[in-house]
Amino acid sequence: MTTKSSKEVQGGISNLRLKFKEHKSDKLRLVDLEQELERTLYDLSVHQEELSTQNEELVLSREKLETLYNKYSVLFEDSPVGYMVFDNKQRILETNQAAVELFNISKEQLINRRILPYIDGSEIRRFQEHLHRVFDGDQAIDEIQIIPKNGPSVPTIFQSHQITDTSSGKQVSLTVIFDISERKRNEKQIATLAEQNRRILNATGDGIIGIDKKGVVVFSNPAAEKMLKWSGNALLGNHTEKLLQPQNQDGVPINKDEFAIQLTLQDGEVRSASDCSFCRRDDSRFQVEYNISPTFDESGISGLVLTFSDITERKQNQEALQEAHELLEERVKERTKELRVVNERLNLTAQVFECTAEAIVITDSTNKIVEVNPAFSRITGYSLIEAIGRDPGFMKSDRHDREFYSIMWRKIWKDGFWQGEIWDRRKNGEIYPKWLSINTVKNDSGELINCIGVFSDISIVKSAEEKLEKLAFFDPLTALPNRSLFKTRLEHEFTAAQRHNTKVALLFLDLDNFKNVNDTLGHSAGDQLLVVMADRIKSCVRESDTVSRLGGDEFTVILTGLEDEKAISPVADNILRALKQPVNLNEHQVMVGCSIGIAIYPTDGDSSDVLIRNADASMYHAKAMGRNSYAFFTENLNEQALTRLEIENGLRKALSDKLFTLHYQPKIDFISGTVVGLEALIRWERPGIGLVSPAEFIPVAEESGMIKEIGQFVLERACEHMMDLVKEGISPLTVAVNLSIRQLKQSDLIANLANVLEKTKLPPSQLELEITESMLAEDVREAIVLLSEIRQMGISIAVDDFGTGYSSLNYLKRFPINTLKIDRSFVKDLPDDSDDAAIVSAIISMAQSLGLNTVAEGVETLEQGEFISNLDCNNMQGFYFSKPLPIEELIIYLKNVEASNNSLLRLEKQA
Repeated sequence: MTTKSSKEVQGGISNLRLKFKEHKSDKLRLVDLEQELERTLYDLSVHQEELSTQNEELVLSREKLETLYNKYSVLFEDSPVGYMVFDNKQRILETNQAAVELFNISKEQLINRRILPYIDGSEIRRFQEHLHRVFDGDQAIDEIQIIPKNGPSVPTIFQSHQITDTSSGKQVSLTVIFDISERKRNEKQIATLAEQNRRILNATGDGIIGIDKKGVVVFSNPAAEKMLKWSGNALLGNHTEKLLQPQNQDGVPINKDEFAIQLTLQDGEVRSASDCSFCRRDDSRFQVEYNISPTFDESGISGLVLTFSDITERKQNQEALQEAHELLEERVKERTKELRVVNERLNLTAQVFECTAEAIVITDSTNKIVEVNPAFSRITGYSLIEAIGRDPGFMKSDRHDREFYSIMWRKIWKDGFWQGEIWDRRKNGEIYPKWLSINTVKNDSGELINCIGVFSDISIVKSAEEKLEKLAFFDPLTALPNRSLFKTRLEHEFTAAQRHNTKVALLFLDLDNFKNVNDTLGHSAGDQLLVVMADRIKSCVRESDTVSRLGGDEFTVILTGLEDEKAISPVADNILRALKQPVNLNEHQVMVGCSIGIAIYPTDGDSSDVLIRNADASMYHAKAMGRNSYAFFTENLNEQALTRLEIENGLRKALSDKLFTLHYQPKIDFISGTVVGLEALIRWERPGIGLVSPAEFIPVAEESGMIKEIGQFVLERACEHMMDLVKEGISPLTVAVNLSIRQLKQSDLIANLANVLEKTKLPPSQLELEITESMLAEDVREAIVLLSEIRQMGISIAVDDFGTGYSSLNYLKRFPINTLKIDRSFVKDLPDDSDDAAIVSAIISMAQSLGLNTVAEGVETLEQGEFISNLDCNNMQGFYFSKPLPIEELIIYLKNVEASNNSLLRLEKQA
């Protein structure tokens, strides 16, 4: 039976009452109505029972729901991981205690607020895109830097997915926030350890090769590559048996099964040997001393590390020394035999004493000198009479302690022999180094009779070593400590500062305009200037401070034992004044000055690398402030330096991975609406970040020198694209390419332009080079010659951003240029700004008088276009006509233009 709804039952009752009133006189109808009323009342009672049942079910369902809600609320609130719920307007609808603690702000201050104030500024766009993807139906995982209230920034992972809010029925984002600070620190430590290991591998003089379980080389260090005469990574992938071709000392090849590599792979035992030779790439051989150690993973032996050194020269020296030692022993034995014959009286022949260049001194059993040869007197200055009967210790230099001599004599008594380097004193008081060998002579009973010392003066060798050390640690031009010694001293001063609770200041100096001296007066004059600057810097600091030259025109100063940072500025001021004074070089007087960056230990860094980096960053800031000044390090400078480093590294990867693209903005004749040319504009889509503004990366490319490669890419690709347009059936157009000042100064610029045009087959008349006014003003004569050569090739020349630099009518009439481009800064406020209107009018009039074309940049409205056109400047570019387009969209755009008879460009602003 189908029950009726409550409304149907109520409606039935109302109808019956109405009918009853209408037919109350009709008894038969009344009976029918009473029966129908009974049925209706029955339906109502059934419906009420069903409602009661449904109500009970609803009560049970609500109780279950409340239980689940309470359960998951506890899980949500007590979770150690941060949770947040966002709506599609990026507002926080709910959060848990872990998220509140992570952001260091109360839940009340977070709820119904946007989280953007607590997101790192550079990460806001990524966070917004993150939520957009979630509300588009995707899951999203992104690494985002947050800034807790009153705390340092924290790296986190945002993991979000879309859910339905049961209370409102709307879609929201449930976001899990993981604090990855510890992981980041671990990654940094791992990277640091890896870099340290890499440097150790690269710095060690021993060859090191990594080998897998099959005996194949998987890594090698420079020393191994040098010894084996394999360059770069050429060792990788070679089997050690084929690569090394080991032989024993008799020249017999060692087969694979007997070689230590295979044996160690089998049993995991460490092995070493010095009776083997390896083969170089040129098939020559060298003696080696090697050590093989296994490496392990969870499955057992994973490979080997082979460490080896070239001991060919050592072997030869040992053999020569052994021969000499054997010869000397033979001579001593012969003389000992003669001594026994003549009552044990020492009787060395005059011939031996006269012929040997090494000093010989003989002592008796009480260690008193009984004989010396002429070489002894020549080296020490003591005659035979002065030496006889004395202990050799009277020549001690006091450079060696008592422990040194105790070890030496223990060796003599135990082995009967000792040799080594020792410092003694000549008769004139001079201390000198010598190489000494001492042998004992015993009788048949084993009693000591004599000690024979043979030594040579190695002063010349030590002097050569000192010169080599000086070359290694001092700048040969200024005699200042070089980068290596500077860093050693800096780290030493850190230790002293910790011990005495003082500070260390690092001043990073870079000479201003030094390049001009080198370029104009030559490198010899530049060297003279560096010597003068080094002396002036030294005169401004104390003896306890360190002045060093890192290279080029960069110097550093280490100020030590500082109690107060106020002592730093006077020193910096003195250096600026001293270096700003004129210097006479080859009849020329020059003035350079310098820029100084200052960082303080331990405030601005607790390691040499960090302090150097921060001082360098503050030096660049000083240059940016106008040069001949100094700047202290701030955290903001560190962020700027890191940002610049990130961009520089990104640019290098972009060049290697070919991540740059070109967009083209059309140049339009306003009257006819025709496209008269294109400007090539570079674009960089950085993975994970998005489009990077040229204003951000072009200055970094200029400073790092990568602008040459980038400029070359733009030039070649723009020429190739112009030829692609012709292949698409589009009429030939001129393309304008911006030329950097570094490209302009390339000695092979003309040859390079000719090569690109030849390679791409682009006619020179279709290429235009855009340069800035500042380039023209830097070296007028050279610029005129260079630009004239470019014009002779048939290439057009335009001056970009005209009016913002060193505008000069005298320059313009001398330079072989075709076009002036009016900077957008003069166009954006037209026609309302009377000053800009006057400037634009003057530029156009001046260009017309010189027979030059003009192009107005940044035209965005019809009013601007009409105003500029009325001033007789028809060629324009800007968003009113078209934004810069990738080549695919440009082809469609140009075909549409030609299909509409070149008349559609003024109809409306293009998106």
